[in-house]
Amino acid sequence: MLQISHMYKQLNLPKYSIILLWFLLSLMGVVMLLGTFPPNNTNNPLETSNTVVLHDQQKQYKLGKYLEIFQDPTQQLTIADVSQQPQKFTPSQTDIPNMGFSKSAIWAKVKLQNHSTVTSEWYLQGAPNNVDQVELYIPQGNTWIKKQIGRLLPFSNRELSDRKLIFILPLAVDEEKTIYLRYTSQGTIAIDVILWTPLAYYKSSSTQQLLLGGFYGILLSSVIINLLLVCLLKDVVYQYYVLFLIGLTGQFFIRYGLAFQYLWPEFPGYNIPVLLIFLCIILVGCSSFFISFLQVRVYSHQLYKLMNWFRWTSVGYTLFNWYFPVRNSIIIIMLLLIIMSIVIIYASFYIWSKGFTPARFAILAFSCFLLGIAMLCATYLGWLSVNPLTEEFIRLEVIGLLFFLAIALSDHINLLKEQRNELASEQQKLAMIVENSSEFITITNLNGETIFMNDAAKKMIGLISENYDSEINILHYLCPEERNLFESQILPTVLEIGSWEGELKFCNLKTGTIIYSIAYFLLIKDQLTAKTTSLASIIRDISPIKQAKNEIIEALEKQKAISEMKSRFMTMSSHEFRTPLTIISSSTSILQNFGDRLTSENKQGHLETIQETITRMIQLLDDVLTINRTEAEKIEFNPELSDIIAFCHDLKKKIETTCQHHTIDFSWNLGAGVTDSSLIVNFDQKLLHQILTNLLTNAIKYSPGKTLVDFNLTKENDQLIFKITDSGIGIPEKDQVNLFTSFYRASNVGSISGTGLGLSIVKKCVDLHKGKIILDSQVGQGTTFTVIIPWE
Repeated sequence: MLQISHMYKQLNLPKYSIILLWFLLSLMGVVMLLGTFPPNNTNNPLETSNTVVLHDQQKQYKLGKYLEIFQDPTQQLTIADVSQQPQKFTPSQTDIPNMGFSKSAIWAKVKLQNHSTVTSEWYLQGAPNNVDQVELYIPQGNTWIKKQIGRLLPFSNRELSDRKLIFILPLAVDEEKTIYLRYTSQGTIAIDVILWTPLAYYKSSSTQQLLLGGFYGILLSSVIINLLLVCLLKDVVYQYYVLFLIGLTGQFFIRYGLAFQYLWPEFPGYNIPVLLIFLCIILVGCSSFFISFLQVRVYSHQLYKLMNWFRWTSVGYTLFNWYFPVRNSIIIIMLLLIIMSIVIIYASFYIWSKGFTPARFAILAFSCFLLGIAMLCATYLGWLSVNPLTEEFIRLEVIGLLFFLAIALSDHINLLKEQRNELASEQQKLAMIVENSSEFITITNLNGETIFMNDAAKKMIGLISENYDSEINILHYLCPEERNLFESQILPTVLEIGSWEGELKFCNLKTGTIIYSIAYFLLIKDQLTAKTTSLASIIRDISPIKQAKNEIIEALEKQKAISEMKSRFMTMSSHEFRTPLTIISSSTSILQNFGDRLTSENKQGHLETIQETITRMIQLLDDVLTINRTEAEKIEFNPELSDIIAFCHDLKKKIETTCQHHTIDFSWNLGAGVTDSSLIVNFDQKLLHQILTNLLTNAIKYSPGKTLVDFNLTKENDQLIFKITDSGIGIPEKDQVNLFTSFYRASNVGSISGTGLGLSIVKKCVDLHKGKIILDSQVGQGTTFTVIIPWE
C-alpha cells in the first residue's frame, strides 16, 4: 500500500484527475451491469400456452418473466382462495419482479411441464435469503403439499442445508403442474425464482461460494491488518476503522444468510435485530473514523460539530431502533448512510483544499460507498429493477471502498511519519528550552505523579538528579496545608476550566525550607481526540519577593505602631504632664506671693502637694523609660532567692499608705508542707514589683472608695499564681484585645487619670518571667487579673 501511494506521487497527476478516473470507472461498471442482461429470446425455456417446458438441453430456468403475480393486502387469503381466482393474477414483466417494501402477501404462480429425462427432482430457488417467509404449494390430487422456509423460520426446516431459500420440487417426466409461491417479509421482497437441476445448482453454488470466500477474505484481511496497526501505532483512527470494518463484515455475513446457517440456525429471531445492530455499528464507526482521520476538529469547528452531532444521533438511534418497525428502521438507516456519505465527501473536499492530502482518497472511497448504498436503497424501495449482478456490483463498490481507504491510510502513515519527524525536531528544541529554563516546570498525570521535571524544579525542591525518583508525586513537595487545597480546589478547577493560577507554598525536601511561589497549572489534551492526558505546571519562586514584602509590611506596621504610640504619648503627655505642672505652678505661686500670710500647716500642705506631684511625674517618666527599655530589649531578667510572702506583705503596706480609702486583703495558700510565714523562691524582685504594683494600683484607681481589693497568692505545680480582684468599673470586651498595648486605655475610663502604660509594662515583665497573664472582666462588676510565673 505504501508502494502504491509512492507510485501515485511519482506520477504527479493533475489534482482532479483521480476524480475523473473514478467517474469513468463507475460509468464503465454501470454499463457492464446494464449490459449483462441477456436478450429476451436467449436461452429462454420453451413456451406452450404460457407453460414452461423443461427439457434436457437446459439445466437452469429463470422463471421471473413467466410468473403471474397477485397481491393480498389482507394477508388472509389461503391457497384455496387464491387458486380459485385466476383472473386476479397479472403477468410479470421482468426477470426478477421487485416488490420493494410491501405489507401485502405476494402470491406468484407458474405452470411447469417436465419433458426432461435428466431428473424428476428439481431445486427451486424461491427468493433471495433476506425474505422472512416463503411458502410453496404443490398440487397433489385434490390437495396441496405445503413447504415453507425463510429467515424467520428455523434453519432445520430447510430441505437443503443451504443459505439460499431452496425447495425440492418433485416433477415426474411428462408431468405438468401449476405451483404457487407465497411471500411475506418485513423487509423488501424480490421474487428471484430459478429452477435448477441438482448438478447445475451445486456447480453454480460452488462458484458463488468461491466468490463470497474471496470477498470475505478481503474483509477479514482488512480487519486483521488494521487490528495489528492498532496494536503497533496506538492510533485511535485505526480503532474506529476496525469498528467500521467489523460492522461492514457483520452485516454482509447476515445479509447473505451465513450467520443464520452457521451461528444461530435455531434462533431465526436474531437475524433482523443483529443486522440492524451491525448497520448502526457501520454508522457510528464510519463517522467516528472520518472525524479522527480527517482531523475535522483541527480544520473546521463547525464541520466537527455537524459530524459529531451525526455520530451521536447514530448512537441514539442504535439505542432506540427497537421501537420502530423493521422496514422503517432499514429506511432510516439507509437514509443516514447516504447523508453520512455526502457529509464525509464534502468534508474530504474541504479538508483536502486545506492541504490534508490523504483526504483525496477518502473522496474516492466514499464515492464508491455512496454509489453502492444508493443502488441498494433504490433497489429496496423498488425504484431500481433487480438484476443478476446487483449484489456483485455492490460488493465491487465495497472492495473499491477498502482499496481507496487502504491507500488513504498508507498516505496517512507517511504523513504521520513526516509530522512525527517535524514534531521530534520541535520537541528537541522545546526540551532544550524547558531544561535550561530558570522556571520550575513539571508535567504530571492526573493523579499528580511526575512524568517530567526540569533541572530548575529539581533544584528548587531539593532533589538530586542522579537520585531522582520519577514516581514522586506533587503532593510530596507541597506544604501540608496546601495539599488539601490542591485536591479539593486546584485540580477540580483545572479539569473544569482548563487552568488555575495563584500562590502556593512548596517545601524543599532536603532542607524543609518553605518556598513561596506563583503557580500556573494547565491541562494538556490530545489534539485529535481532545482527551485530557496530563497536567503541566509552571512555577516561579517568589520567596525573596515575599520576604521583602513581609519585611516592608512589618516595617510599615512598626512605623504605624510607633506613629500611633507617639500620637498617644503626645496626648498622654499633654494631659499627664500639664496637670502636675499646673499644680506645682499653682502651689509655688501661692507660696511665693502669699507665704507670709499662710500658716505653717498650709505651707506644709502645699509643699507636700508639690512633692507628691513631682513623685508622680518621676513615676510617669520611669514608666516611659521602662517601656522604651523593654522595646529595645535592654531590661534583663535577674532572679534571686527571696521570701515571696514577705515581699508581698511589704508591697501591700507601701501601697496602702498611699491609698487611705481602700483596703488590700492579702491571702495565700501554699499547700501542705509549707509554713504560713515564709516561702523562699527564685524571682526577679524588680520586675515582680512592677507587675504587682501596677495591677494593685489599677485595682484601687478604678474601684469606688472604701472597697476591698482581693490579693491572693497560690503555689501550684512549681508555679506562683497571683490573683488580684477588684469590684470596679470593669473593662469592655471590645477593649480587652488591645489592653496590653502601650498608651492604650479602655473606652469607659472617663476622667480617671492614667497613661496607658501600666498594663503594657506588666505584660512585658510577665513575658520576661516566661509566665502568662489572664484577664477576666465584666463591665460594672469588676476585674480579675491572674499572673502565673514559674518559681524555679
